[in-house]
Amino acid sequence: KFLTLDKDSKIKFRLRRYLRTVVVRQNKPDDDSSSMFEIFNRLNTGGTPLNHQEIRASLYYCNFYEMMIWINDNESWRKLLGKPTQDLRSSDIELILRSLALLQNLDGYSPKMVTFLNNFSLKSKKFNEQHIEYLKNIFISFIAACSELGDKAFFRNNRFSKTLYESTFVAVCKKSFYNTSLVTDKIEKKSFEKLKNNEEFISYLISGSSSTESIKERIKLAEQILVMKKGELQ
Repeated sequence: KFLTLDKDSKIKFRLRRYLRTVVVRQNKPDDDSSSMFEIFNRLNTGGTPLNHQEIRASLYYCNFYEMMIWINDNESWRKLLGKPTQDLRSSDIELILRSLALLQNLDGYSPKMVTFLNNFSLKSKKFNEQHIEYLKNIFISFIAACSELGDKAFFRNNRFSKTLYESTFVAVCKKSFYNTSLVTDKIEKKSFEKLKNNEEFISYLISGSSSTESIKERIKLAEQILVMKKGELQ
């Protein structure tokens, strides 16, 4: 606010009677905001450049984004991430967005991931309160389902694995999402470790992690291993 500026800055504003304003408007296409995102990205050259998620927060901020900010402060979620405080560059928010977007629209996914998340963020501005509340609750129910996996369950090579996390999230939540219910069963540590050590699954984590095939195949494998009946575990 003007009142919070230092004395010199206030004087500069008073002396400069006019400020230039550029209004950017996208006319076509009208079903996404790809042009707006690209222009924002190109203009984003001064100071500290914004990353993709920070640009999204500027273009698509809505009730759904407020919900993600709220669940990002969940204590159990912070423990899974191995970070007690929220990331200043919103990488944790992007992870929540990515997992919820794949859960809701996996069949519609195609590279690039940036475009996929942009389109989902645009659509999220029209989500009603009931749907936003449901997405919040299913996310929290998944975090509770991870309670027996131990600290750093989603870490690989001493780093949090986004691909391991999102694959597990979608696989475990998929059936509940289609039934508009919540996750009630705990993820068994034995089956989870089996997934983490599965060579085929690891290959999809490493190569072409954002390709349609890699994403869908690793989620399919995670579903086969994690959502198996207990008696089927070998």
